[in-house]
Amino acid sequence: MSELFVCEKPSVARDLATAISGGYKEAEGHYVGNDGKIFTYAFGHLVNCVSPESMNEDWGWKGNVNKLPFFVTNIPLTVIDNPGVKKQYKIITTLMKQAKLVYIATDAGREGEHIFRKIYSLSGVKKPLKRLWIQDMTKEGIIKAFQNAKDGSQYEGLAIAGKLREESDLLIGMNGTMLVTKLSKSPKVLSLGRVQTPTLAMVVNRDKTIENFFKVVHYSIAAMDKNGVKYELVLEKDTHLTKDDAEAILKKLGNRTAFDLSTKNKNEKPEKLFHLTELQKFMNSKHKWSAEKTLNTTQALYEKKYVTYPRTGSQYIANDSELPALLEKHASHEWVNKIISNGYKIESDFVDPSKVTDHEAIIITSRVAEGLSGVNAKIKVDHFSAIR
Repeated sequence: MSELFVCEKPSVARDLATAISGGYKEAEGHYVGNDGKIFTYAFGHLVNCVSPESMNEDWGWKGNVNKLPFFVTNIPLTVIDNPGVKKQYKIITTLMKQAKLVYIATDAGREGEHIFRKIYSLSGVKKPLKRLWIQDMTKEGIIKAFQNAKDGSQYEGLAIAGKLREESDLLIGMNGTMLVTKLSKSPKVLSLGRVQTPTLAMVVNRDKTIENFFKVVHYSIAAMDKNGVKYELVLEKDTHLTKDDAEAILKKLGNRTAFDLSTKNKNEKPEKLFHLTELQKFMNSKHKWSAEKTLNTTQALYEKKYVTYPRTGSQYIANDSELPALLEKHASHEWVNKIISNGYKIESDFVDPSKVTDHEAIIITSRVAEGLSGVNAKIKVDHFSAIR
């Protein structure tokens, strides 16, 4: 076997085998491409950090609280204790040993990188690695990623980031949870964590602000010209005037006349492209959708290959060279046709590879959506209307 692709889930392995090898035959725990390439898959995480008590019995719930907090670097790994997971792990490691070249084809991002690297690290296999960075699951997007595959060494930093995230989750979460629960003698587990605890603190602080809110009267300054046109003082955001402040400004202005007014047009940049949070805010504002509904609907569209990866924090794309051809695919759509007819171009500031994080902004793919209905159709239409 010459080339092995390790994907994050079976559906992705099938998509890659179809696009890259022109079809496949199913085998146990993997697919054999028509050209001999092998496509295998995880089920998300197959490997985790070992439990603290397995490293030291004093670091567990039955251990000595005086031995906490514990700290350890390079926490050992173990296969998740599940028969199906153990079987698939063995299949992947066996295939990696037989391969001359291994493609990392897990999701493009820190977590996807980490899923593969844990399997690779625990297996002890040492093979050349290449990375497929797939952000568009259409056939064209997969082939492009394959043609542009880079050496795995270029993603070592991302792999380390995933490793440190998991280890910090374990160290902070286990130490904090056990310490607080044991020292407080709480009958229930008091859960603390790297993310959940500061997030909960933000919610609590916000609740306190709301509880302690009281009405305050703010003032503004307005004037009307002889034609009945009203003018009002514009303040910086979150800036308010007391009555004394407003009267002081009014006194300084005095009774002025003979103003010259001029009007000029101002060009404003469009709003940035969507990342997940902005899309959720947009759909909530326009349709009162919950964040979960927007995510689930966009995820469904992604799985049908109509939009790019939704769980992104970026509002930028790395390259715009393929946008004209992509838009031509959707030329029958009213708004896209208007973009093409008027020769509109994407705002140049939105094309910046240095600002692309794990994934690019959410945009349409080259696959034309047909027969969509309900929430899928609504979010697709709104995504077109907000091509920003």
